[in-house]
Amino acid sequence: MSPPPEPIRSDSTSASDEERILVQLEVQAEKLRRISQRMASRGKELFESCVRAQQLGDNATASMYAGEVAQLRKISSVVVKGELSLEKVALRLRSIRDFRQAVGVVGPAIKVIQQIGSELKDIAPEVSTSLRELDEKLDDIFISSGSVPSGFSDEAVVDQEAKKILQEASVVAEQRIRTSFPDMQQSYPSWEMGRRT
Repeated sequence: MSPPPEPIRSDSTSASDEERILVQLEVQAEKLRRISQRMASRGKELFESCVRAQQLGDNATASMYAGEVAQLRKISSVVVKGELSLEKVALRLRSIRDFRQAVGVVGPAIKVIQQIGSELKDIAPEVSTSLRELDEKLDDIFISSGSVPSGFSDEAVVDQEAKKILQEASVVAEQRIRTSFPDMQQSYPSWEMGRRT
């Protein structure tokens, strides 16, 4: 019986590389989930401090806490969007057998990874660095197999699909942030008056 042809051994190696990429994507998404949980917990603490300061008539301190909550909420929104985007990308990539034969799926995935990595650069630098490495590994899979990297496929289609993934993640992220973080003006309207004094 003749030995299996060389391409099959190559595919096996590629499958192993692809699995490592998927695992790393899921690991980074989990890291972002833990970061967002810590931010939500901190946001609630700051909000409670803001309320106490308002009750004591200390509008300056209340304003400071309110500003911190608003800033933390904004940052957390980016983190949650990143987490959800990576989860979506991992799910899509798990639905295909060979990354090299599915440029239409992998191309947008690479775009999303690049975008999220860029947005997290100052917020979660460790995750950003890991995403940059994953981006390079995905490109390497195409290059080593002689396939066309996603950047050279139909750019308009790739961009449109990537934007769709990011928009879907943004919508869900905003919903999650609304439940995790207090809205200063809705929950404690007088903070705005105190902020101006």
